Amino acid sequence: MKSTVETREPVKLLCVRKPCTNPEDVGSVANNAISLVESRMPRKADGKPLLTGRKCYGIFTGKEYIAGVAFREGDNAKALGLEEFEIPGGKYARTTIKDLPNHAQYIGPAFDELAQTYTSDPTRHFVEFYRSHLEVVLLMPVK
Repeated sequence: MKSTVETREPVKLLCVRKPCTNPEDVGSVANNAISLVESRMPRKADGKPLLTGRKCYGIFTGKEYIAGVAFREGDNAKALGLEEFEIPGGKYARTTIKDLPNHAQYIGPAFDELAQTYTSDPTRHFVEFYRSHLEVVLLMPVK
């Protein structure tokens, strides 16, 4: 697995939080949380959620799964029935999983491999950045 380290800016999210303490349940909880975010977003004329250009993120804290989209000026989390959350900036080790529908089961093992390669920063959470429905960038905070 190819990985690099990069410095990232903080990202403010519109999000939902779902209880999740078992790593084996993350996939189903994440799908539920992502669907909930999509259901609360404004709609296009065809009824689909207006997510074009929105960056989507997922965070598993060990106690909950946070699914969200990057905040835009003018967003009103309360009016949408969502919460706000900020992903801290700083250094992150990163790797990418492509063909996500067929490789989602590799997210956990890929994070494990990053943790074996780099020293993680325990004050920040591991982050999934969904570049599309087909690709996820995994970000592990490093010291």
